[in-house]
Amino acid sequence: DVATVQTGTYQKPNVNMLDLSLKKETSFSDNYRIALHLDMFNLNNSNAIQGREIRLSNIYGRVSSVLAPRLLRLGLKAYF
Repeated sequence: DVATVQTGTYQKPNVNMLDLSLKKETSFSDNYRIALHLDMFNLNNSNAIQGREIRLSNIYGRVSSVLAPRLLRLGLKAYF
């Protein structure tokens, strides 16, 4: 006999994630301006489980992936 589990029996936990984007734009004249961007992803550094092994073997249920860590991106745009 093969043991089976009904679909939907196991559910991943809720994920609380905070992303934030800041932008400051400055004009030098009518034709020239610059914009500074700061983007922050997963600001609260959640490490929620995204996947588990589902193959029937000795690694069944082992965590296979987690949410990406905190990431900051800084950018500068020049308009002319």
